[in-house]
Amino acid sequence: MHYPFPSSLHRDSNNRLPLTPTFLLHPLQRFYLLLLLLPSSLSTVYPFENPFCLDPSNSVLCLQATVELANKDKVHLESCIEDLTAAHRQVVRDRDDLSSRNTGLRDRITELEGETKQLDNEVKRNAESLRVGIFRLTLFRFTC
Repeated sequence: MHYPFPSSLHRDSNNRLPLTPTFLLHPLQRFYLLLLLLPSSLSTVYPFENPFCLDPSNSVLCLQATVELANKDKVHLESCIEDLTAAHRQVVRDRDDLSSRNTGLRDRITELEGETKQLDNEVKRNAESLRVGIFRLTLFRFTC
């Protein structure tokens, strides 16, 4: 059986594949095109998508531009790391401060609960003594 593989998909004299949109190709043609591209794509390392990097005569400039971009990225990442480290230290300080405040406030709550119980007991005693005093007064009135 003959598969639809036109001769136009073969590489030209410069060892380049034709620029045919793949959506115009038959599925088998796309498959064969991928087979043709596969060996070259495995051996080729493509630089960043910079148009002047595609020309072999500009390879040194392309590498310099890539190194400059990498250095800028490195400086930016280092500053981000420093900012995040400083922010993390501040968060740790704030957390420790809040933790100590929380501990102090819990102790204060315990003290206030104890004082509240004492005051409740004192109010109960005073209410009882007031009731006893009122009862004595009423008895005294009736006896007089």
